Amino acid sequence: TKPKTNKHTNTYKQKKKVHIKPELVCGALMHGDMPILRMIKKRGFCHLINKPFRWDPDEPPTTLFLMLCHHDELPVCSIEWMIRNGADLRTKDEYGANAMHYAVAGKCPETVCALWRTQERHWLLHEPNNDGKTAQQMIEEDNDEEEIVLQPGQIGNH
Repeated sequence: TKPKTNKHTNTYKQKKKVHIKPELVCGALMHGDMPILRMIKKRGFCHLINKPFRWDPDEPPTTLFLMLCHHDELPVCSIEWMIRNGADLRTKDEYGANAMHYAVAGKCPETVCALWRTQERHWLLHEPNNDGKTAQQMIEEDNDEEEIVLQPGQIGNH
């Protein structure tokens, strides 16, 4: 950014650069902390939800958006905030898993429903991962405890 000149003292005032760590964004999302999320948006840091990070040294990098779609205690307001503020709904990890794969694997019915309300719902549900499995198949095959219930007209081939 260009420094601003004070015409009275002929000095320059550099606009402060703010750095926000992904951990701050993650913490605000985990707790549904809307004042912090508003500040993140105002400062222009929403892009951090799509940036790949190495959260675990033993795992490949993944985006904050994908990682949080797998978290079963994520407040619905946080997933909706990410969707409204530019979450890349078509992003996949190195295994070909998308956000719906993560939500189903994490047994997160609220996240599944929030993703289903997006325009990308059919792609999210029917796009296969690298093993050829779709999120729809995962719901049907691995849902022994019925945490995620398929309602007619809500999720499926409609």
